[in-house]
Amino acid sequence: MKPVIGVLWVLSIALAVGLTRLTAPTPTPYPAGSDAIPSYEEVFAEFDPLRRAYLLSHALVHLGSDNLPELLTVLERGQAGIDSEQVRLIMLAWARFDAPGAYEWALRGPKSWRGTLIDNALFAWAYYDGRAAVSMAEGIEDPEVMVRRRSSVLDGWMRSDDKQGVSEYIAVFPDLKRRGRLFFLISGEVVMSEGVDGAMRWVDGLPDDLPNDMKLGVFHHVAKMVAQEDPVLAVDWFLEHHERPYSDGALNGIVLRWMQHHDRPAGMTWLLAVDSDDLRPGERDKAMAQAFRSWMQIDPEAAQSWLLTRLPNPELDPAITETFKRLLPTDPAKSMEWTLKLDDEKARRREAIKVGTRWRNWDPEGFKDWLEQNDLPDEIGQKISAAPQVEFRRKRKPKPAAASKP
Repeated sequence: MKPVIGVLWVLSIALAVGLTRLTAPTPTPYPAGSDAIPSYEEVFAEFDPLRRAYLLSHALVHLGSDNLPELLTVLERGQAGIDSEQVRLIMLAWARFDAPGAYEWALRGPKSWRGTLIDNALFAWAYYDGRAAVSMAEGIEDPEVMVRRRSSVLDGWMRSDDKQGVSEYIAVFPDLKRRGRLFFLISGEVVMSEGVDGAMRWVDGLPDDLPNDMKLGVFHHVAKMVAQEDPVLAVDWFLEHHERPYSDGALNGIVLRWMQHHDRPAGMTWLLAVDSDDLRPGERDKAMAQAFRSWMQIDPEAAQSWLLTRLPNPELDPAITETFKRLLPTDPAKSMEWTLKLDDEKARRREAIKVGTRWRNWDPEGFKDWLEQNDLPDEIGQKISAAPQVEFRRKRKPKPAAASKP
């Protein structure tokens, strides 16, 4: 196959200066729905980008080994600029019948375009045969080049229909940090391609014993993505799996998305109503703390108003704890008032002493004035007064967090 290094270099320069036509025949009109197959000369003579994309896709459907030389001949003559999206289309069409050949051709491309050509050739190869593509990439001797080429392969493989194959590969991926990122990426790919229902079915079908806690990782990611769209569906799915080890901790992510994207009072009401027997010991308290922490960051006034209407309730102590922690740096008086609302007597005493001591160290006069105007159990007041004076650097006032958008 004749190299086109010099020609593609000219094409890249043409793109940089906006010369999207060099010498080209007059485009032939092809109405939408036409069965006529445009020639590649006609495709790259088209100036309008939307029109060109339509013609190129129509032509590439029929690309094969018999007419591949025609495409390369047109590129060699430098009839028009080509962008990375068009390169990907060409590589996807070429890889259907000769992925290794497309990759070898990319390796001989001009230096300025070689990276784009190689990335898209590997993406296309893996899209059709991920195992072969990753095997080739991992056979590269240069470690840096190998990692870069393997990344392109994984991009294509995750987009393919071979979700089982790429999942098994990711489960044993050697790089711990990158493996966690791949768990997230494959989960997102499945959600985008199959929807949340398909993603849940995909997770359900994965073996529980995949190495490196892969099922735990993807269950957590998918549960959060489902919750972002439908939190009730997410918690129902979680409860179906709550006895399986891979669901441990997933409730925190679900309620976080609920508070960020949906009806916050409804999320807290669900947490209060769920049967503790359906959860692990302490799991609801952790989820309650996570949910209310998020609400206090997004809308602290609304969160406190809601909480006041639900007290007294011992199950809301985790929410109260998040409230006084959040308020302590900016409003220690209100923080102290919230500690005294804790239902657990030992926790109430312990946290009031902590908050009071820190407040006294920051602002002894302010604490003294508050103490003179408010009733505080003698034992708590004595403990605060007896605590050694320590100079604290006052924390900066935390900024309210805006509600995240899907």
